[in-house]
Amino acid sequence: MDTLRKSIGAKIKAFRTARSLTQDELASVVETDSVSVSRYERGVSTPSVEQLLKIARALNVTPGELLPVDQDLDRERLIALRRDLAEKALKIESTTALEQLNRLADSFLLDRKKS
Repeated sequence: MDTLRKSIGAKIKAFRTARSLTQDELASVVETDSVSVSRYERGVSTPSVEQLLKIARALNVTPGELLPVDQDLDRERLIALRRDLAEKALKIESTTALEQLNRLADSFLLDRKKS
C-alpha cells in the first residue's frame, strides 16, 4: 500500500508541476487544502476516488494516468528491497559473513550475465 500511495503521489506532483500549478492552486480547484495535496504527493495519504477524479480533471489527465502501472510498483519494490539489504549489510560486523554475502551477490550477478 505504501508504494501505491507514493506512486500516485509522485504522478500527481509530476503532472501538477508540469502544468506550473502550485499545491495551493491545485487544492483550490479540487476543493481541498494544500496540506492534503502535500500529503498525497508525499505518499502519506491516498486521495479518495472522488478526490482522485477531481485531481485528474484539474490536471487534464485521465484518472488511470494517476494510477501506477506494474512497472512503477516493481521499481518501488526493487528500491525498497535494495535499501533493506543495504541497511542489513551495514549491521553485519563479521568480515566472514560480509564476504559470504558478497559472494552470494556475485553469484546472482554472474547468473544474470549468462542469461
